[in-house]
Amino acid sequence: MLFVSVRQLIPQDLASIAPGPELACVLAGIELSRLSGFDCVEVLKAQYRQANHERARVLAAMVEVGMRSGGDDLSRSAADEFSADEIRAALMLTRRAADGQFWLAHD
Repeated sequence: MLFVSVRQLIPQDLASIAPGPELACVLAGIELSRLSGFDCVEVLKAQYRQANHERARVLAAMVEVGMRSGGDDLSRSAADEFSADEIRAALMLTRRAADGQFWLAHD
């Protein structure tokens, strides 16, 4: 039995969809093996835009974790040499990796 894949079309406005929940939903519904070469490139660009959006949110969360004074309140403290400790524990990173990521995000 021979299986023929039907080409999938991407939304015409894919390049203009802002990164976030809508773009994530659109990308989740795309089957790469059913795209033309040109459309694969367009999806790659959109996926990269979405990944950068998500990375920015991860870095923002790292800053918030690193500047919290602990507990359930909303108080923040100045960044110091211990700011990355909670990040290190939560993400199971080495001290050096957690420090590097926190200070990158902080800066």
